[in-house]
Amino acid sequence: MIRKLIILIISFLSLLLIIFSVFKFKEINELKYYNNNEQEMIEAALNYFRYYSNYLPKTKEDKKIVLLEALIKEKYILNDVVDINNKKCNYIKSYVEVSKVSDVDYIYKAHLVCDDYETKDGD
Repeated sequence: MIRKLIILIISFLSLLLIIFSVFKFKEINELKYYNNNEQEMIEAALNYFRYYSNYLPKTKEDKKIVLLEALIKEKYILNDVVDINNKKCNYIKSYVEVSKVSDVDYIYKAHLVCDDYETKDGD
C-alpha cells in the first residue's frame, strides 16, 4: 500500500515537472522570438539614423525616437513585424529610442508593443 502511494506521488511530481518544463520552454522561446524582433528594430534604427544623422540627439542625455511605422514605411524593415501568433504588432506604439551618452556614443533601445507582449522597461 505504501509502495503504491510512493509511486503515485513520484508519478504526480514527475508529471508536474514535465508540465512546468514545457511551459518554461515555451516562455523562453517566445522571449527569444520577441528579442529577435527588437534586435531587428535596433539594427533598422541604426541604418535609419546613419541616413538621417541630423535627427540624432545633439546633447548628452538627449533622446529621440523613431516609430516602427517609419522604419517599415522607409523600408529599413522589409517584413511585417508580427507577434508569436502572426498578428501585426502596434506600429505606432512600437519604437526605437536613441540616447546620446557621450560625444560620439549612442544607446539604442527597442520598445515593441504587440497584443500579448510589450517590452519591459530596462529590457
